[in-house]
Amino acid sequence: MRALRHIALSLFSWSLAAAGCRHAPIIDDRPGDEVRAARALSRQGKADEALKRFALLLKSQPDNLAVHRGYVEAAYFAGQLQQTREHYQSLQASRPGIAGYGLALVEMAAGPGRMREALAHLEQARQIMPQEADIPFRIGLVYALNGELSPARREFEEALRLDPGRPGVRVALANVAFQLGDAAKAIELLRLVPSQRPSPEEAQKAAALTARIYDPFRDLPGDLAQEAQRVLDLLEQEAAGEALAAAEQFCIRHPELSVGWTLQGIARSRLDSNAEAIVALERALELAPQSPLALISLGDVYRRTERWQKARELYERALALDPFDRGALERLADLAELRQDDGLAERALDTLILLEGDNPEPRLRRALILVRAERLPEAIEAYQDVLRIRPDHIEAMIRLAGLEVAMAQREPATRSSRRERARRLLEEARRLAPENQAIAELLQKLEE
Repeated sequence: MRALRHIALSLFSWSLAAAGCRHAPIIDDRPGDEVRAARALSRQGKADEALKRFALLLKSQPDNLAVHRGYVEAAYFAGQLQQTREHYQSLQASRPGIAGYGLALVEMAAGPGRMREALAHLEQARQIMPQEADIPFRIGLVYALNGELSPARREFEEALRLDPGRPGVRVALANVAFQLGDAAKAIELLRLVPSQRPSPEEAQKAAALTARIYDPFRDLPGDLAQEAQRVLDLLEQEAAGEALAAAEQFCIRHPELSVGWTLQGIARSRLDSNAEAIVALERALELAPQSPLALISLGDVYRRTERWQKARELYERALALDPFDRGALERLADLAELRQDDGLAERALDTLILLEGDNPEPRLRRALILVRAERLPEAIEAYQDVLRIRPDHIEAMIRLAGLEVAMAQREPATRSSRRERARRLLEEARRLAPENQAIAELLQKLEE
């Protein structure tokens, strides 16, 4: 039940433009900078200003569907859906395709009770703009929200045919395929998502879906799932001895189930019985070669015994199955940093940044890699990203100030402005941590 509820909620979220907004229309996964900036105003509670900005964009970009989506979203937040409906109705004679598309967005924003009207408008738009991938994508969303998964899948497939490089469509199609029982197709679709530069929201949706697909308890009957969960709970409570005893009993009763051997291997590893752990985890992989959990757990044993290359291979095998597995990504980044493989570490951290949302830690780690590689402008951007997430992050302020000073030395023309930025950063850091003597010394050195 929990898995079904999770997938349903994930699918429903495709129709939302922001957390907490129940009926707002989805925004494009690849809008331009102007659209992103205007949309940000809606999310910041400045919907009236956003609406004015989008009205201007509509004049200069009347055929940009992302602008129309942003316009309707802003109207929703500003409480002006009816006026927006009237605007698109006025275009019925002169621009019927855009009119149908805009009216569909308005109906989708108005609530679940208006989905049939939305479908009719989208079909009108499709007749006039048959090559627009976003139209079957929206139709698929409407069907999915109504629980009509087979027609939703058909529409998502058409959208993907028209625009195979759009990750949002790929994730939505994978979601529906999984609900229809086609986990293999879902995985096939999701494995290409990382190479298509997904947005954080798309990557997080993909990660939630792959987590459900590869859930080792997913296909277990209820009583066995509870038994396996008890072993996992004991492991989380660091009661490795009890967990091992329970896992051994599970394997005796159900030797054909990979999950029991995986849990036994983890328990033995916690007890430093590495050789026995390897035997158990290899047995788990014989039974289920495509188990990311077993691969990662075996990789952990090899990492603990300093067999670095073997550990890396296992983590990479896990990521070949599930490219969004946080555990594998974190371990691969750790291992790469330990082995001073900055390129591998950066690739793992790039995906973690997408998945971790407002967590500054992977951004800080990536920034250090960029500094070591002398890619200072990129490092500056990385620390600026951290401060956008956490404006009070003192370490990011100090490191960013140091980079500004370094760039001032490299670029004499920017010396004054960069040193001033460094001074402001250090003064803010001192305000937040007045007892920190190191910050005071850095400020003094800067003044000198």
